[in-house]
Amino acid sequence: MKAIRTILLASVVALFTSCGLLSSTTGTSSATSSTGSSVGSALLALYTQYKSDGKVDLTNLNNILNIATIANSVKGISGSTDTSSFVSGLISGTNNLVNSNNSTSVMSNLLKLGNVDLSSITKAANAISAGTDTTQAVSKISDASSNVSTAVSALTSIFKTFKK
Repeated sequence: MKAIRTILLASVVALFTSCGLLSSTTGTSSATSSTGSSVGSALLALYTQYKSDGKVDLTNLNNILNIATIANSVKGISGSTDTSSFVSGLISGTNNLVNSNNSTSVMSNLLKLGNVDLSSITKAANAISAGTDTTQAVSKISDASSNVSTAVSALTSIFKTFKK
């Protein structure tokens, strides 16, 4: 059963990698709706897990991949002057969990993530896709625990916005 789970997770990582979700998006004058939708989907999955467990579980491989997706995508929009298409995709990707009332607050917290070095999470996600033992990959996150803590704090702030 553990082997099937590992193969399934490796397949998911390969899909993310092949679709370019683990690579940084390039800074452009306009963030794309598809990038926003990817971030929205990752944010929704993290929120669903957070709501269920009461915390962001960093031992959950899907959470690691979702945080890596968010971190890399927001780095690409942090210098953009027009994020309207990104926000539109974000709203769509979260199934309207992000909406016109909370999108400014959500974007503010997402942009904070763009300033945090989350390379340890990206390295863990890449290690998983390369077939590294998942326990070793997850342990890479502890390399930058203060940065990861900052990221989790920003995500928690976003999740509190959803509860209002």
